[in-house]
Parts: sequence; C-alpha cells; structure tokens
Amino acid sequence: MYRRILVPLDGSPLAESALPFALSLAERSQGEIHLAQAVAALRPFGMFEETDPEWPEWMESARTRTANYLAEVRQRLESAGATSPIQTHLLSGPPVRAIQEFVLRQGIDQVVMTTHGRGRFQRMWLGSVADGVLRSVPSPVFLWREPGDDPVQLESRPAPQCLLVALDGSEMAEAILPWAEELARLFSASIALVGVASDGEEFAAGVTPRPTGEVGGDAAPILRLRSYMERTAKELGRRGLEVEYEVLSGVQAHEGILSEQVRSGADVLVLSTRGRDPRTRLLLGSVADKVIRGSEGHVLVHRDAGE
Repeated sequence: MYRRILVPLDGSPLAESALPFALSLAERSQGEIHLAQAVAALRPFGMFEETDPEWPEWMESARTRTANYLAEVRQRLESAGATSPIQTHLLSGPPVRAIQEFVLRQGIDQVVMTTHGRGRFQRMWLGSVADGVLRSVPSPVFLWREPGDDPVQLESRPAPQCLLVALDGSEMAEAILPWAEELARLFSASIALVGVASDGEEFAAGVTPRPTGEVGGDAAPILRLRSYMERTAKELGRRGLEVEYEVLSGVQAHEGILSEQVRSGADVLVLSTRGRDPRTRLLLGSVADKVIRGSEGHVLVHRDAGE
C-alpha cells in the first residue's frame, strides 16, 4: 500500500522538507522512493524563441542541471543513512501533467510533497502544483507542512502519533480508511474519527462545535452519523488499533474538523475529497479544500476515482 512513494521536487529546500517523512514511511513499509522533477519547455524571458538555434542547447542544459540535482539529492539521502531503494526520474512538460502521467505509468502508491507556504496566511494558498496534483492523481497525496525555516534534517525520521480521520457516513469518504489504518500500524499511531452533522444550514463563523449530546431539534441525522461512527470505531478497535471518535454539530463542517484536530492533538489529518451525494460536504473545493488549506498539521488526501 505504501510501497512506491513519489516525492516531487523543484530544487527548493521547501520541496525537500518532505524527504525525511517519505524516507520514514518507505523504511517502515519496506518501500522505495522515487524522486522526480519536471523540466518544462519554458522560454527564459527575453532570451530567444523556440525556433532559435540556441533553444535546444538551453533545454539540454536545463535537463542536465536537473538530472545532476536529483542525483545530488539521492547522494545526500544515502549519506544520511537512507536504507530504502531510491530512484531518480527526469520528467518533461508542465509539472502537474508530468507528475500525473508518471504516477499512472509507474503505479505510484503514494505521493508525498510539501505545500506552497508555512505561515498562517501563506496556508491560504496551497500552491498551484500541489493543488493540481491533489485534483488529478488517483493515488493518495500526503501534504507535509514544515513548521519552520530550519535546514532540512535528512537524518530525522518523523513519526506521526495521532491521525484524525474525517468521515461523513459515505462509502467514498470511507475509502481513505485502509490508508489511515495502514499508516497507523506502520507508526504505531492512534486514530481519532470525526464527523460533523449538518442539515445544510449555514452556521456563523467562530461558533464553538458542540458534542451531539448537546444538540436539540431533529436528531435523526445526528443519531445516524453517531451510530455509524461508533460502529466504525469498534471495527477498527477489533483490528487492534487505538481509536476514539467524536460527532459534532452546530458548526460548519470544515470548522468542526479543524477544531477537532486541535482538540485531539492529531498531527495528521486524513480525508477523502468526495462524498456520497449532493448533500455531502467532503468535496474538494468546499469542505476538503478549506480543511486542507486551514490545517495546522500534515494532511493525507484520497481523491475518489469516480470524480
């Protein structure tokens, strides 16, 4: 499940900050690391057109620099004690399309990459490549958030301690559970399940989520969701995992999920990008989009193949 792991790079320290976790994941799953960077046919502004004689030379130089960079990263990883097989790949074309085609061609199980920014306001912009990859590849994508500007410690092996899995009672949202379960087993992490009961009303921003036991009115949807969450938690528990769950109401879905991430202390938020029907709220571009951009921690996202 986590055997072929792709880490897209762009030559920046920010992109490289995903490498320690990717190595940690590969070593625990006995997987392999694939380092890849795309070289797009972009003309340097003010230099020459593609028809100019110097164009092929410039492109070849760019490909050589990129190949040398990937080889240098691989050498640094091996010098830092990496034990998993590492392969490098020089891709051609726009980054998102090149990554998508590579994932399909190579049968990549998991993409691990960083987002565009780290600060509170930077997180509002996910980064065009990360955003495009989330929307296009069939494999789950792990978005790593580096907490500071310190140099990347390639010798470190980060290990998640708690995974918060957002569910809405649908089979499509549930599709992420096998990945969450395997990740929890690999790192001996606990799992916290969260569901936000919503009747379609818009709630005021900043409302504090409340446990479903405190909600009034028509409780049937809430009780159904709570029953589903309880069954799911018990099933995971029977399989040897440490699991808790919470069902919230009286708050917009993304606010409830992010609030529960803080309360539970989860360092990884796990969710799918589709739900079962038009009433579902786990849709990339709505709830999932807001959760991914607003999360204080790392995010594991699964895009349902039916999208």
